[in-house]
Amino acid sequence: MTQEMAIKRLAQLRRNGYKLNVTGDACTGDEIAFMIMNYAKVGDKRFEAGFSVLEGTVLRDDYKPRHVFVIALADGKQISMYAQTMYRFGTYAKYRSMENRIPFLKEKHDRAKFGKRRA
Repeated sequence: MTQEMAIKRLAQLRRNGYKLNVTGDACTGDEIAFMIMNYAKVGDKRFEAGFSVLEGTVLRDDYKPRHVFVIALADGKQISMYAQTMYRFGTYAKYRSMENRIPFLKEKHDRAKFGKRRA
């Protein structure tokens, strides 16, 4: 998919419910949509091979050794993804009650502070 097509798809998803911008602050339980760049490897070289728009639910995140998310995609697959890759072009979530979201954010931020102190 070209970048323009991926941007249009992400815009369509934003109109259909993924309205909360969680770039830099996604947490466990968020239903998210984001765009990633795909690469192809030919021999020893990597080339840009288009873009993808992924939808899924954050199952967990970890700060060891880098910030990594485990995401359950809509098709049932689970993937691990670095935060910087997921946040690169923007990450959007469906709204959910803040009472439900705040405990997960607090726990996430506490783990991040502890991880930064140890580094």
